[in-house]
Amino acid sequence: MVRIHGFLYYGVLISLINFLIMNQIHHENTIWDYLVFAYFITVVPISKKWDVLIHAFISLIGLTLLPVLIVLQM
Repeated sequence: MVRIHGFLYYGVLISLINFLIMNQIHHENTIWDYLVFAYFITVVPISKKWDVLIHAFISLIGLTLLPVLIVLQM
């Protein structure tokens, strides 16, 4: 189970990095884009040490912010 979570986390990070690169090529990244990226590389790994439900809630917030980035680009 831990390996699956790691694969999912790194998959989301790779997808987010690709999004930031492609967005920079076609448009310009905003501070909002960088804040969501910073959230994923700082808050989500730190929350692994906390209670499981808190970590799930923090991760859910992060996964909800990803579609918001795409909607704000339209």
